[in-house]
Amino acid sequence: MSDKKEGISIKLENITSEIDDESYLNFNCEAIFENLFEDEFICEFQLSFYNSDGNKKELKWNHVYYGLLEKRIINSSDNTIYITASMNIDGAYIPNEFKLFYRLSKEIGSINFSPKLPQKKNTSIINIPPKGLLGKNKWNSKNIEINSLIIKIDEYGFDYKFTASSSKLDKRGIIFEFSTVDSKVEGDPIIFKDTFVTQAGNLEASEKADVNCRIFEPMKWIEKTNTSTFITEKVINE
Repeated sequence: MSDKKEGISIKLENITSEIDDESYLNFNCEAIFENLFEDEFICEFQLSFYNSDGNKKELKWNHVYYGLLEKRIINSSDNTIYITASMNIDGAYIPNEFKLFYRLSKEIGSINFSPKLPQKKNTSIINIPPKGLLGKNKWNSKNIEINSLIIKIDEYGFDYKFTASSSKLDKRGIIFEFSTVDSKVEGDPIIFKDTFVTQAGNLEASEKADVNCRIFEPMKWIEKTNTSTFITEKVINE
């Protein structure tokens, strides 16, 4: 028997669609990923809605609406994405078909360091990456660089803001983790659309902190078409 892992697959379940008497439609469904194993991914996803005319010989799909492009983290223990969309039909076709476009990004490396921390309340420190022998930024890996990390301390704890850059636009992503002895903050996943990105957060103050910037590489976009039409139910506004 082969011990080769099965490829990642996805199921679309619990599809509901409702429209009120003002032509406002609410759509919900669950996308369940299988065979993720021990890995963790950044998942980008977007819905596209259509109305099909029901003619099986010459099926025509009329495009109705694009949902928002969204991102979240998935893994084997948290493998379900709850997808929602709201739209005003306003005389257009009522959708009865949809496609889910998604792309997973796999982890390929990390940048780790322990920043300097402010010691007195209402003070801040700007952490700049050390340079190597040739002047190269040491906080770099896989075409990602951490350019600065500003940390401020006040009566509530640490506030931080970092700037990162990449030359591989749409081909690199990051998740910034900032941790102390007693707490840890994981930032929202970022896919580089511009050369520079910034992100801020806060956590409890401590005498020591560590940074783990996890680096991700996007894979190909996949189109998942729902296997059957769905029905939009009419609801009455009260």
